[in-house]
Amino acid sequence: MSDTIRMTNLGPLHDLLLKACPPSESNMRSIPILASAIEYTPQGLYKVIRKGKVTPQLAAKIVDVSKGEVSLDDFHPYVYV
Repeated sequence: MSDTIRMTNLGPLHDLLLKACPPSESNMRSIPILASAIEYTPQGLYKVIRKGKVTPQLAAKIVDVSKGEVSLDDFHPYVYV
């Protein structure tokens, strides 16, 4: 079991991104850890969360690093082309 770091709950997309985050060496999950794993910036991911929309390419990158925790189907409500 890993611990999740969040300052505030920003909604279901935020929850999904945290679930997708591969745990760090200290078994923690956070938006900055996920951003590092997908070579993105934390600010960029927070912008995605605020907009509530994810590009198909970003969703695929996140799924790739999630180690089976999430699927592309989980991102369906948030993906735009």
